[in-house]
Amino acid sequence: MNKIISGGHLSGYRTYIISATGILSAVAAYLVGDTDIFTMLQTVFTLGGIYFLRKSNETKGKIMDNIPEKFLNQDGTLNSESLIKSYNELEKKIGTMISVPNENSDAEIKRKFNRAIGVPENASEYPKNDLYDDENLREQFLEIGLTKTQVEKIYTIANEFLSPIVSELFSVQNENTAMNELKVFLVAQKK
Repeated sequence: MNKIISGGHLSGYRTYIISATGILSAVAAYLVGDTDIFTMLQTVFTLGGIYFLRKSNETKGKIMDNIPEKFLNQDGTLNSESLIKSYNELEKKIGTMISVPNENSDAEIKRKFNRAIGVPENASEYPKNDLYDDENLREQFLEIGLTKTQVEKIYTIANEFLSPIVSELFSVQNENTAMNELKVFLVAQKK
């Protein structure tokens, strides 16, 4: 009668219930797209391990020797509260992590990753350069996922290598123009 009023019907099953709830949460997060399969499996295996550790704790096997002290009570039993707290902190951290995309990743994962590393939303946000600026070039920068800093470095390197060449071309062009003007002048003087 007392358990009906105060609860506690499953008091000896707390670790099992919390582990099962965590596993269900991990699977649900995977199914709705909040985590990837590797994160879900890591969580499931961790919580499954907790479940079996609790079960084996009753017989005090060698497994308990491998549990960090922060997860043990003074009497050597599993401290499920500290384990749950640690799990919750891990889950929060995993929730803020960004997946590194691969060729099979969807556009949203690629977009989140690009924003995290500093790739702008659109090509017009890239820095402009007087000599090499071109909207198509900026579109290509965006397509390959370059950050603003990387584009600035590309412009700097281009200036270092191409400025002397461009100066030389202008010099040669000016010489040719001057020679042509001189020829035209001399021909006009002969007439």
